[in-house]
Order: sequence, then C-alpha cells, then structure tokens
Amino acid sequence: MKICFARLRNTTRYRGPLSDIVDPFFEGIKSYIATHDIAPSFYRLSLDGGPAPADASAIERADVVAIVSEAEFAWQTKGRLHTLDVAKSNENLAQIAPLFKHKPLVLLTYDRGDTPKLYRERTFAGVELGSIGEVDEADGAFAPGLAGMKYWFIRERAPRPPEQRDISFCYWGASNKHRKPDGGKSGDERNATLLGIRKRLGKPPGSCFIGSFPYKDLDFAREFTGIVPWAHRAAYTLCFNWLEPEALTARYFEAIALGVVPLTWKQYGGAFVPRELRVWSLEQAIARMRRIDAAYSREFGMVERHLLARLPSLQDYHQRFAARLDEELTKVTSMSAQQVEALHKKERRPPRKAIRGGGLIPIVEEYDGIAVVRDDLFPGGTKARFIPKLFEGVEEVVYASPAQGGAQYSLAHVAHGLGKRATIFVAARREPHLRQIEAKALGAKIVLISFGMLSNVQAKAREYAEKVGARLAPFGMDTPEAIAIIAEAARGTGENPDEVWCAAGSGTLCRALKQAWPRAHHVAVAVGRNIPADKLDGAEQIRYPRPFEFAAVQPPFPSDPHYDAKAWQLATARARSGRRVLLWNVVGPAIAPR
Repeated sequence: MKICFARLRNTTRYRGPLSDIVDPFFEGIKSYIATHDIAPSFYRLSLDGGPAPADASAIERADVVAIVSEAEFAWQTKGRLHTLDVAKSNENLAQIAPLFKHKPLVLLTYDRGDTPKLYRERTFAGVELGSIGEVDEADGAFAPGLAGMKYWFIRERAPRPPEQRDISFCYWGASNKHRKPDGGKSGDERNATLLGIRKRLGKPPGSCFIGSFPYKDLDFAREFTGIVPWAHRAAYTLCFNWLEPEALTARYFEAIALGVVPLTWKQYGGAFVPRELRVWSLEQAIARMRRIDAAYSREFGMVERHLLARLPSLQDYHQRFAARLDEELTKVTSMSAQQVEALHKKERRPPRKAIRGGGLIPIVEEYDGIAVVRDDLFPGGTKARFIPKLFEGVEEVVYASPAQGGAQYSLAHVAHGLGKRATIFVAARREPHLRQIEAKALGAKIVLISFGMLSNVQAKAREYAEKVGARLAPFGMDTPEAIAIIAEAARGTGENPDEVWCAAGSGTLCRALKQAWPRAHHVAVAVGRNIPADKLDGAEQIRYPRPFEFAAVQPPFPSDPHYDAKAWQLATARARSGRRVLLWNVVGPAIAPR
C-alpha cells in the first residue's frame, strides 16, 4: 500500500523525541514503517531531521494520505490566529486541495477539536473527499492516552528531576481556548484561573509561565527541552481541558516525568485521575501550591506510583498504534465514504474517559510492618473496580446507602465516568454527610428519606427502581462479579500473606479476599452492626468498639475514618511475629468539593 504521511499547515523536520509537540505520533509512524511492508512517502514532513519533501505529487500517487493533525481547529476559529497567517496558509492549501478529491484519508489527531467533520466541512470545503478514518491520541486502545509516551521520552532524555523545588507553580503552553472551532464560547476557565494564580503568587519563585501569556517569563518552543530547566524547579502545575472536561492531556504525563505534581481542574481526567489531585477553585489551588514541603514529596510519590501502575511501555504503545492504524487503513480502503461515515456515527467518537473495571493491579505499600493495598489510589476506590458491571444494559442504577457509606461515592464516580445515572437513597439528616456531598457533586441524584432506618430507605429505593425500570444495586454491592473481580485484583498483587485484615459492612470484600488467599487467616472488622457468619466465609470477626463513630487512630495513608481506618487501628494493635500481614484500604476519606 502506498501511504503518504503529510502535514498541511506547517513543515516538520522531526529530529526525535522531545523535538516536537506531536512526537508520540511521529515515533509511532517510524515504528510502523519499520515493521510493515508499505511504500511510504512524505509531504512537508521528514522523520530523520532532513529536508521535508514539498512535492505535492506524493499526495496524488498515494493510495491513502495519513495527515498528522495538530490544532487544525485553530486555523478554522475566527480570531484565534493572525489573519495574514491564516490567509497565507489557506492559499497554500487551496493549491493542493484538488489532489484530495476522492482520496481516502486517515487523520492522526492530537487535539479533540480536529475531527473528520471539520476536515470535510471546513478544511476541504467544496472538495469531495474519500473515506476518512481517524486515529486519535485518546483512543481507548491507548489508555490512558498516547501522550503517555511523553513520560518515557522525558525520563529517558532529560536530566533526573531534582528533589528540591524552589518555584511553587509552573505552566507551559497556551491559555487561549475560550472559543470552540465553530466560534461559540467554550466555557474554558483557564484564562481567568491562570491570571489569578499569577496575581496571587507573583513572578518566580511564586509562579513561572512559559508560552503565549501577556505575563510570560519565557517564550514557548516546540522543543520540550527548553521547558525542562524551569519545570524541573516547580512543585505544581495545573491541568485543564476544554471540549471534554474529563480528557487527559500531555501536560499530565509531562509533569509527572518532570517531578511536578499535576493538580487537575475540576473533572479533568475523569476516573483516571486520583481525586487527591483535584481542585475546584482558585483559592483551593493557591492553598495547595503554597505548600512546598513534605506534602509535595508525598503527593508526587503517590501520583507517580499511580501512573506507573497503569502506563503502557513504549513497545506496547508502538504495537497499539500499529494495530489502530491498520484498522483505519482497512476501513478507508475497503469501504465507501458513506459506509465509513455511517460506521463512525454508529460507533460515535468515544469521550476521553478511563473508567475500567478489574484488571488494574493494586498498589501495595508497607507501613509499620503491614502491607497495605492502596485502593484509595484507584479512581473511585475498590468498589469502582466492579460497579461498571452493574451498568451493563441499563442507564440508571439505584442504591440505598447508609449516610457515611463509601459505596455511594464509588457509584456516583462510575456513573459520571460512563455518562449514566446514579440515584442514591439515604436517610435525611440535619447536615448531609461529606460522602453524600461528593456523590451529588459527581452528578448523582440524592433522594432523602425521612424515618431513615436502613430498612425503610431500602424499601423506598426498591419501589423507585421497580417504577422507573432501573437496576437496584444490592447492599454493599454484593454480587458474584464483585467477588471475582476483587479476587483477581488481589491475586494480581503477587502477595502471599499469612494474615489479611479488612473493614467489613456487608462482607463482600472479605469473601473476595478469602477467595484470593484461601490459606491466610482473615480478620474482618465490623464497622457497624455484626455481620452474619455466612457473609464472612469463616473469617474471624471483630466488632469495632465504637461502630458508628470515627476511628480513634488515623493511619499514615489516606483512609476513610468510618471504615478502613478502624481495621488499621485494630490490626496494628494485635501483636505478631514473623507473619506477613496485609490490610486492604478500600477508599480515601471524603473530600468536600469546592
């Protein structure tokens, strides 16, 4: 197959990783050419740093044109770029546009604003294009995102990040994203937020801005190596998105590779991002950035471990890219434009979300001689590993929750990520619990029940679910799928404990851990009422002495004071010698949205 790899708006002489913003695509193309029997040609692009061919006949000769598309939307957004630059670029594009008539295209898109529709209706308006396929940096095949390759590029080529940080905040890139490609307002909040940070923190060492800002400290360069010396000094940055608030962008991966904690604006990154990184207001962000102390080291260690547990290797990325490109090439060369368009409409362009069930290996860390499974680092906590199964085939899941129950947060978190509905019935209280506030902030419908005995709350939830045809989740999310998925995750840690501790409300987690480690001695700490023995599968049960109050001792890791912290308190109090003890931490403490 004859494939022409092309750039339309600028000429690129690619010299390797960190030399260009879209280096993940260029590295993917290089690997694809090296491993496939194709006849590649290039237009305004070279992959060896040499002169980029400018002969448009390469487009005419090709069976398919693969366009590396970066911010094409900016050229189509009025007022985004200088008028003369746009006019000159459009004039050049008009000269080659006829060559694209009936030509199959594959767009390699590095921005959510660049879509097949944009190319048909705006970029090549008036030209009858052939089929258009698309490989997007945020395709599910690349989860958590093709831009994750940048983590490896930076770690392999940039100096190791220094431990000491003397700049509170650093931001690199552009801030002008207040317009959509169609000219409408995007609702993007970064302009006002970044200006507020500059006013509050001031110039370095308070804040450092690299890029197109009126208050910039350094001009932006396509070569990332120019950013490294400044970013290496910073403790924090802030990640935004515009067309899809839950998207992951390159900044997230770049920051972690540079030793910078990537705070995330509101719902940025969706289910993938640990909620400890989320900020909801300028004031909350400023408060976090002013703490260049032990908090920074702890937070960075947490976020890097979380990423590395989920990040594909470079070899894996190359294989995934090749598979996706092959898939789109097959589509555009074997199907008509109408068939491809109909297929894309049916499939719909997936939002950048990272809700996934079991299969992600939990992180295990040791504290005071106890191995702790840090599922507080898993987006949504342990229950979010299997709750996606409850949404299969339905749009709404209903749950009757105790006021302080962590399941309501996990259910709301998963529903938000899947674009579905969570309805939570809970006893009415004078002051709502933080878990309820968290769930509501994630979009869950909260139904308050007077005379809120749990049995009454459950009856009302059951009545509602039957009436609207929603799925009623069982207490504790106790399903066979839950047991299997948690057990699989537990075995994936590679641990072989002698003794296993967990907090218990319904007994689901305890039974799953018994399945994973049948030879271990299991201890379930009942955080509320006593649990029937058959729900614990023979595990030892200890009832926490103050069942409906906070734990008296807080662990040295984020933990729910109503739940896992109680198990930690009792586990550390029991004497032991020469035994491998493991505690499963389901979720972190409730955090009030701001």
